[in-house]
Order: sequence, then structure tokens, then C-alpha cells
Amino acid sequence: MMKDLKILFVFALAIFSSCDLDEDPPYLDKAAFNNPQSVLGTLDGIYAGLASYDGQERRLFVLNGFSGFFNTRRQGGNINNPNNTYLFSLKPNENDNDATQLWLGYYRTIARANTLIANVELNSDSDDLDSQLFEDVVGQAHFVRAWCYFSLTRLFGDVPLLLDLPNNENLMNELTPSKIIYASIIQDAEKAINMINGVSGSHYPKKYAANMLLAKVYMTMASVDYSTAYDIIPDTIIGLNFWQMAYDQAIQVYGQNSLVSDYSSLFTMEGENSDESIFELQISQSASNSQMGRNYTPNNYKDGQSFGWLSVNKDVYDDHASAYPNDSRIEGDFLPNQVCGGNAPPREVATYMR
Repeated sequence: MMKDLKILFVFALAIFSSCDLDEDPPYLDKAAFNNPQSVLGTLDGIYAGLASYDGQERRLFVLNGFSGFFNTRRQGGNINNPNNTYLFSLKPNENDNDATQLWLGYYRTIARANTLIANVELNSDSDDLDSQLFEDVVGQAHFVRAWCYFSLTRLFGDVPLLLDLPNNENLMNELTPSKIIYASIIQDAEKAINMINGVSGSHYPKKYAANMLLAKVYMTMASVDYSTAYDIIPDTIIGLNFWQMAYDQAIQVYGQNSLVSDYSSLFTMEGENSDESIFELQISQSASNSQMGRNYTPNNYKDGQSFGWLSVNKDVYDDHASAYPNDSRIEGDFLPNQVCGGNAPPREVATYMR
């Protein structure tokens, strides 16, 4: 876990519709959650929050920066920039903007998931298609909420746990111990596994995405130093065999997917929703507003804007190539021998990762 990246936040979520903060604002009208198309639109809004620049895209920038494996030419294009000095040198500032915006982006997504979960009325006794769709949509919201909290607690440790809609009694929230966050993640993932049924459409994640998330959660618990394990492991499951639990979840996915023959095709529009994909956020390779595409892709490599802010340190590529000399997917992972653009000083090799 990256607990060194703890940032002190004062988190407040307020909705002002009148002097009475307990009054339901218009967008929480439950009538909007009883129509299949409206509910699907709300679900799309949840995933849009996760795919936004302040969601998953900021997360990738922060994670890759904090890994020490990447450098960036962001902020003026020069390799000697504040990102490399602080975040990418494993010395993040407490007011790091990317980490701050990531925090806000993920809690916006959590708030959307909370709204849907609180307002969709489920009918467990009904077998009609609409009831199955409502159940699937709520399961998707539980999956996204679990994903968000897993991302947040791995980066920040203790974070506020918000599972309800805001009112005048819960606007200010203290930090919740990480092990309680993990307990909530497990509960949400289990609900997602039981509720996601595929009725919403083939372009939404199936329940196996929640199985894989839960496998990652248990692998995280199995990998921690047991001298500090009690910081993240919920009291109810301390001492269990987390490697076995991770396997039990991952094996549920086995046989549901298969590797594609051309790994590079996964990064194209034609490769969306492939047999290999368990969970993906689709961002067009030509979209001018996609920071993910622009950050990772070298200048003039594809249609639309791209400027390759993020590049892999050369020794990462060399180490990978020497350790796996016959890796058939290395050309899809790295774009070696690219020339640096912008104002970056010349380098022998600029290896980019897509």
C-alpha cells in the first residue's frame, strides 16, 4: 500500500436546495429511478465519472508517478519539471494537485453510485425484465463504489467512508480506518457478484469483474507484512488464508475470457469489448479530450492530440526485454526508440507505454 501518499483533506459535501438541508433536491426524485432508460442513463453517469480526467485518468498518473518507473515531460515539456522532482521521485507534496483532484473525482463518482443505490427500488420476487435490469444496475453501482474505495485506500490509507446520501447531520466526515474501508469493499464486491446479471447490456462489466476485484483485494491482504496487517484486514477475516480466497475468486473468471492474438489491437477502437477484456473504460483513441490517450501516446503517433507526457524509464524496458526475451506482447506494451518531442532534452531512448 502507498500509505506514504497520505494527504490531509477536509472533506465536505453539501447540497443546497433550500434552507432545509434534509429536503430532497429535484435530481433525487425517485420517479427518475423507476424508468429503465433513466436508470441506464444514471449508470452511464457513474461510469462517466470514473472515466473522467479526475477519476481513472488522474489515478493512472498518480500511480505511475508514485511507482518510480515513469518520468514525465508535463508542465512545459521539460524533463526537469516539478512532477519529476516530487511525485515521480517518490517525494510527493502534501498539496499535490493530481492527487487532490483524484480524491475529488473518485468521491464524485462514489456520490453518484450512492444516489443510484439509495433510490432504485428492487423487487426480489419478480422475474420480469425491468426488475432484473434494476438489480443489474444496482449491482454495477456497488462494483464501481468498491473499485473507487479500493483505489482510494491503497493510495491514502484511512479515508472517509460515505455510503449514504448527504443530509444536515453527515456533511463533515472523519477518516475511517482502512480495515473498515476494506470490509465495505468486500461487502460491495460480493453484492455486485450476486446482483450483476448482464441484462443492462454487453458493454457493461459482467459479474466476473467483481470477482477479479475481490481477488485483487485478497491478494493485497495476502501480500502485506503481518506486523502491520491489522491496519487493513477487517476484524472478521483476520487469520484466513487470503491466497486461497484470492484463488477462489479468480478461478470464477477462468474460462470466461481468452487472450487475443494481436495484443496491440486492444488499444484500438476496433478492439473494444474483446474476449480478453474483463473491465474496461472506453475512451476513443482520437478523442481530443482524453488525457489518458494524450498522456501515454507519443507526439503524432495517432489521430487527434497526443504528446506523450508519460514515458517509461529506459531501464524498465531493458529489464523487461532481458527477463522476457520472447515476450510476444512487448511491442504492444512499449514503443521503443521514439524521439522525444516538445522541449525535452535529447535522450538515447525514449520508451513509451501505451
